[in-house]
Amino acid sequence: MGNFKNKRVPLRINLVTIFLLVLASTVSFIVFYSYHKNTDAILEQSRNSIVSVSNFCIGKTRDYLNPAAVLSKMSSSLVENDVVGSGDWEKLEKMSLAVIKEYPQLAMFNYGDEHGNFLMIKKMPDDTLATKIVNRNVNPPTVTWKYRDRNYKVVKIDTSKNVKYDPRVRPWYTAAVSKKRICWSDLYLFFTDHLPGISASYPVIDSKRRVVGALGFDITLAELSSFLNTVNISENAELLVMNEQDKIVACIDAKRAMVKKDGKMVPATIDQLGNPWLKQSFEIYRKNGKENFNFEYDGECYLASYQDFSANAGKKWKFVVVVPEMDFTASLIYTNRITMLVSLVIMVIGIILVIIFSNLVSRSLSALTRETVKIKDFDLSHNVEIETHISEIGDMAAAIKSMKKGLLAFQKYVPSALVRDLIKTGNDAKLGGESRELTIFFSDIAGFTTISEDMQPQELMIRLSEYLTLMTEHIRVRNGTVDKFIGDSIMAFWNAPNIIDGHPRLACRAALGCRKIVEQISEKWASEGKKPFHTRIGLHTGCAVVGNLGSSDRMNYTAVGDAVNLASRLEGVNKVYGTSIIVSEETYERVKSEFVFRELDTVAVKGRQRGVKIYELIEENGMKIDSDQLDFIDKFHESLDEYKRKNWLVAEELFESLNEKYPEDLSVQLYLKRCQEFVASPPGLEWTGIFSIKTK
Repeated sequence: MGNFKNKRVPLRINLVTIFLLVLASTVSFIVFYSYHKNTDAILEQSRNSIVSVSNFCIGKTRDYLNPAAVLSKMSSSLVENDVVGSGDWEKLEKMSLAVIKEYPQLAMFNYGDEHGNFLMIKKMPDDTLATKIVNRNVNPPTVTWKYRDRNYKVVKIDTSKNVKYDPRVRPWYTAAVSKKRICWSDLYLFFTDHLPGISASYPVIDSKRRVVGALGFDITLAELSSFLNTVNISENAELLVMNEQDKIVACIDAKRAMVKKDGKMVPATIDQLGNPWLKQSFEIYRKNGKENFNFEYDGECYLASYQDFSANAGKKWKFVVVVPEMDFTASLIYTNRITMLVSLVIMVIGIILVIIFSNLVSRSLSALTRETVKIKDFDLSHNVEIETHISEIGDMAAAIKSMKKGLLAFQKYVPSALVRDLIKTGNDAKLGGESRELTIFFSDIAGFTTISEDMQPQELMIRLSEYLTLMTEHIRVRNGTVDKFIGDSIMAFWNAPNIIDGHPRLACRAALGCRKIVEQISEKWASEGKKPFHTRIGLHTGCAVVGNLGSSDRMNYTAVGDAVNLASRLEGVNKVYGTSIIVSEETYERVKSEFVFRELDTVAVKGRQRGVKIYELIEENGMKIDSDQLDFIDKFHESLDEYKRKNWLVAEELFESLNEKYPEDLSVQLYLKRCQEFVASPPGLEWTGIFSIKTK
């Protein structure tokens, strides 16, 4: 009896339950009869739709592979236009470019002749084109690379006499020449863009019926998957194309068509698509061999179709469609619900006033409940206005609104992730911390004191606020925790309060992004006649104590320790070397394969005896970097190596050469001065190469 009293039932249900019991028997008969009568008709129509869609997609798949037919036509054209005999590469290249442009699914075109001459046109991942021409008609043979932009305009040409490639020994050439017909490869992953595809090759036969060369195409299948994704058969339908080895040629999600095996990507099978009811359908198909069938899985019914067809690739493929019955019968269920509602409306005219009243009360209470649940999860992004004529509910809504405003203000002083955890667990904020590896970020505006002297306080506050807002927002987007502002300086860290994988990488990306942000707003300010900002950043990865520090009634979530001090010092070291971002060796070792760095020095910052290697963070790999800058980095490293070997004269000459070309680089000037001093007065045997920095 006690348990029954503790059960809570919504107010609306208490008011209308008795009326629903009266209506249930009448509505149930109407819905049951109409549902089962109409279900059979809908499912029959659905099976016909699946067959029609399968035939349509099979036709599209064959059309997609139609460029293979171009091989034979182009082969004849090469002979008729005397391209084969004359070695007219310009004409051959022009014809090939027209074919590549006509068929977007073609990833590469190859032509090789009996003398070892070769032409390749290849689509690059960025939609540009690269042409390779091997010419063995000259002595010595040459290889020429032409690079075209997306408009097919030649932007670069490289020619070399280092010819290693011979098409006559390649599988696509030998297969076409030996079989004297079109030859198809198995499904595989293209080397450049890692997309699934197949290849075809065809012999070139002259007027004397002699094989004088071969043509080849690579056809990417990614667009076929994109097409399947547009086929609107139902919301949850699975559409696949499989080859004879039961490998996935294409599916509605191209990413699922390939899986990693033994460290490399290979075509997936149905078992590897992660869909249990799709896997079940294939097992049933292999047992009974039926093209169309129904089956059940985990209490749900499904329709399946497995149709064999002959692809233009010269192989037997299958087109597979598997659809949950619910996708087709959902509209019928919806109709039944409408029928039920109509029946209810007709039969419950007498209780409309009761329902209206219950809704007025329960709607407001439900909205209040949702708001309190959001507050519990620290979701303060929405502010719902609750309209009610009941004073008690209105007072509750006003109290919740005021509480959300207070929490929003609180969120600006404390990391939101920390507050969310406190609210979720119900724990109090307590003093104390834990040792954890962090990547710590310090930034500072160079010459800020001088800049502030020339500005009115109001203007200074506006510009500094804009700067700090953009910087902190970018750090937050990169999952960083902004600890505090120290005047114009920012302290932030990664991997607390939440643990984050790859936090050194995120911190480096944030630093590069902050540098770009400062460049953009400085450019804007310069156009307005205002002085620009130049930011210096220091990064270090190491163990620190992170947690709530302070007094019992006033706490600050922060990090302390030697790692924090080192990161702060590295920010200031930028002054010495004229750099903008310096990272410690600990951070560098974590991300050196992902970013471009310049080794600067081994330094002992103020307050530390032990030396630490420091590096300048240049850019992330894959981003555009000026070739002159890369050349400077290489030459700087070469000069630094001689410096470390105590070859002072050699190092002095190298740094002198760099200084002539890059007179504005402070790090070059610093090393040049050191070398000159060491040449004049060499250091003793105790010299370790550590440079002590006395200033912050």
